[in-house]
Amino acid sequence: MIALRTGWSRPPASLEIGPDDVHVWAAPLRELRLDSTQSLALSRDERERAARVRSLERRHEFVSGRALLRMLLAAYTGTPAASVRIAYGPFGKPALPECDVVPRLTFNATRSHGLALYAFARGREVGVDVERLQPELPCDEIVKQYFCPTERTRLAMLVGSRRTRMFFDYWSAKEALLKARGDGLPGGLDDIDVHRLDETDEAVIAQRMSHVWTVRRLEPSPQYAAAVAVEGTDANIRCWDLTLGGLLSSTWGARGVAAVLR
Repeated sequence: MIALRTGWSRPPASLEIGPDDVHVWAAPLRELRLDSTQSLALSRDERERAARVRSLERRHEFVSGRALLRMLLAAYTGTPAASVRIAYGPFGKPALPECDVVPRLTFNATRSHGLALYAFARGREVGVDVERLQPELPCDEIVKQYFCPTERTRLAMLVGSRRTRMFFDYWSAKEALLKARGDGLPGGLDDIDVHRLDETDEAVIAQRMSHVWTVRRLEPSPQYAAAVAVEGTDANIRCWDLTLGGLLSSTWGARGVAAVLR
């Protein structure tokens, strides 16, 4: 069972997102268990992808994750979950090609070992990443290849659980920014310096062509590291737990659960 942080809020009564807002949702997929035979909200492509997953546990996670994403998109856009069309850029960044609301809704999703995170914004790009802490992971080669000199120096000063935590904090922040950009980042992950997150939960990072991003470190659960990256500054980032009990306590959540499980 995944222990979610109590500091994250239960779902609000209604979903309204403005141009300065970023909404982040954490969902323990193994507790929600939206079954593939019941979830009619998925597209044909998503159902085919689910059928190719051999592990029953991972298949449940995939189906639950996609159904929840569609439920949230339906709540934000007013489009039925099964009718939401998701397109992907050349590097896998998702988008809503038929969204004609200005400023447009942007979103990103990630999952790791039973925990999914979803991020939504309006009029600015957003990316999110979550990683389960794995102390046994041999990370030295990853650090050499993908981390900048300052980050490598900081990590070399730590051992044990503190080094594991910092490694995954750095990695999730880099991945979140990479996903927000959606262009493959020609310079590579070692071109993203996130060491300022050592001292603060949020950092403003300038990239090439004077592009500025805000990266916020998240901790949805003690066993995970996570981060959200959003284009620009002064973002109002709010975090919610996406549990079944919380969903059923809101009108839009109860309606969404009924729609994906009908």
